[in-house]
Amino acid sequence: MRLSSHEMRFTDAMETIYANKNYLDKEQAALMRKSITLCPDYDYCLENERQCPIDMEDLRDKQGLPIAMPELEEWQREICGLIVDVNVGEEVAFDWEDYHKRGIELAKRLRERLSTEYALWYEAPAEDQSGTIKERILIL
Repeated sequence: MRLSSHEMRFTDAMETIYANKNYLDKEQAALMRKSITLCPDYDYCLENERQCPIDMEDLRDKQGLPIAMPELEEWQREICGLIVDVNVGEEVAFDWEDYHKRGIELAKRLRERLSTEYALWYEAPAEDQSGTIKERILIL
């Protein structure tokens, strides 16, 4: 069976993560074929491996049922106004540490429900210059 170039890149990336970071065992890396990043933005908080927004309604749990997490959408909406302010050059005070702590907890809850075909990452939005989250985090 031939893999598409995207599948090969993703498989290579997962193998690299396995080899270098020991985040996943080989079986887990082989099972995860889709990547989702929880990264809040103005009108969405989830994006696929091509950095395109995805809707919660499109995600399926381990039984194949749609996932509903209104608390995730509420968390994302907290920074909508902030993003606009930052992008127009206004100084804003915001508790990024608390925001990310809650975001990672929500990501863990999503991970528990999410189908195993997905790798779930957490990433700080571009507007966050606090350095609280320095790199993407793989949520296991």
